[in-house]
Amino acid sequence: MLEVALTGNRFTGKDYVVTRFRKLGIPVFDGDTVLKFILNHKFYFNDSLKKDLGKSPFIKGHINSDLIKDDREFNILIDQVQVELFDAYEKYKNKQTYPYTIFMSSLLFERGWNKKFDIVINTFAPNDDRAFRAKTNWRDSNGLGYTYQEFFSLTKTEFSQFKKNEMSEHVLHSYNGDGLLKESIVNIDHIIKQQLRQLYSYADRG
Repeated sequence: MLEVALTGNRFTGKDYVVTRFRKLGIPVFDGDTVLKFILNHKFYFNDSLKKDLGKSPFIKGHINSDLIKDDREFNILIDQVQVELFDAYEKYKNKQTYPYTIFMSSLLFERGWNKKFDIVINTFAPNDDRAFRAKTNWRDSNGLGYTYQEFFSLTKTEFSQFKKNEMSEHVLHSYNGDGLLKESIVNIDHIIKQQLRQLYSYADRG
C-alpha cells in the first residue's frame, strides 16, 4: 500500500484539485476540515493546553486565533490533536475500496507530516495568480477579498512553494488552464496505480 498526500500553500487551488480527484472516484481525506473540527469540538485536551500555553485558547467553545501569538504556540496546539487527526484518517482510509486514499493537509511540510507518506502531490501557482484569487475568489464577513498588500503580508513567512515542489513527487500547476490540470491529475492517478501494481507484483513473487 502506498501512502499519498496532497498539499499546497494558500490560494494554489487545493480545493479544486480535491474536487477533480473525487470526480475520478479517488477518496480524499480533508485533513484541514477535520483538524478544525477537532480543535473546535473536542474539549477534553483543554486542561493540557492550559498547562502548555499558560492559558486556554477557547472562547465560548471555539478556538480564538487571537490568543495564539506565534508559531511555537500554534505548534503546541497542533501537537495536542495530531494523534486524533491521524486516527481519523486511518479509520476513513480503511473504509475505502479504491486502490489508494489521499490525505490532504495545508500543514504537511510545516509539520513534517510529509515523512509519513510515500508520495506527496503539491499544488503550485505563481504569487500573482494567488494574489488575484485572494482578491476575487475569497470573501470575508464584509464581502471583501484580500488586497494585494494584505496577501503579500499574509504569505511573507510561509513555507516556500519552490521548496515544496522540490520535496514532492508530483507538482500540479494550477494556472495553466483547466484542461491541462485535469490531464495532469489523471496522469498522476495512472502513475500511482501503476506503482501499486508493481508493488503487488513484487509481493506475489515473494
